[in-house]
Parts: sequence; structure tokens; C-alpha cells
Amino acid sequence: MCTPYPQRPGEAECRDYLRTGRCKYGESCKYNHPPNVENGGGVKPIDPSEPLFPIRPMEPPCQYFLKHGTCKFGQSCKFNHPSGS
Repeated sequence: MCTPYPQRPGEAECRDYLRTGRCKYGESCKYNHPPNVENGGGVKPIDPSEPLFPIRPMEPPCQYFLKHGTCKFGQSCKFNHPSGS
């Protein structure tokens, strides 16, 4: 899948693009737009054996994930996503 937004490896990732899957600046955006962002936002893992959501035992649990079983931030979420949930 090809993204209409610029890929700029080494630059910070576009927060709006990660959150929503869209960027109002388009080609003129100075940030990176990784190709593994899902439609509507959220990052899917490139490696299929990688879990969909990060397991970060030293971080507080993602409350949205605990309640709904999903997380729109995917691998970019800073919270823990316990595998037993």
C-alpha cells in the first residue's frame, strides 16, 4: 500500500498521521509518514509474528485496551497491553 504522504526516515513521525491516518499538510509535511499506518490511524506491525499492541510491563496499563480489547495507537502506544486481557 502506497501512502500519499512523504516518507522521511530519520525524521520524527507525524502525530496526526499516526492518530488519524491523515495529514492536512500532505506532501509539504516535514515529518515522516510510515507505510504501516492503518486507514483511520494506528500502526500495524510489519512482522506478522509481532503482537498488535506493545507489551510494556514497566508502564501503566492502557485503559482503553483493557476496556475495549483494542488500541488505535497500535505499536506506538506508550502504555502496557497485557496479553492476558
